[in-house]
Amino acid sequence: EPVRLLALLSRTLRDWLGAKGSGENASLLAMRFRIRRGDENRFVQDLARWSEDALTEGVNQCLQAEQSIKTGKETPEMALTLLTLSLCGGRQAVHAGR
Repeated sequence: EPVRLLALLSRTLRDWLGAKGSGENASLLAMRFRIRRGDENRFVQDLARWSEDALTEGVNQCLQAEQSIKTGKETPEMALTLLTLSLCGGRQAVHAGR
């Protein structure tokens, strides 16, 4: 369901944003996010690829998508599709800026 996926995505971005500023080591992050043993460093590397600004913008985009759904501006499916494309484009921009 698009609305449930939107909620999951929004929560994940908020959790990642909180993890970036927490200063927790890889082991603590692994316990917090229930990462399999041995995958901790990969998770930390993946998290490091996202800037705090990019994660904050992602949360804002989730809120905009939710508003579009609630106001009837977009169908849930279209709002989630547009959000996904936007986040993927933002992610590519982050990689291109390196």
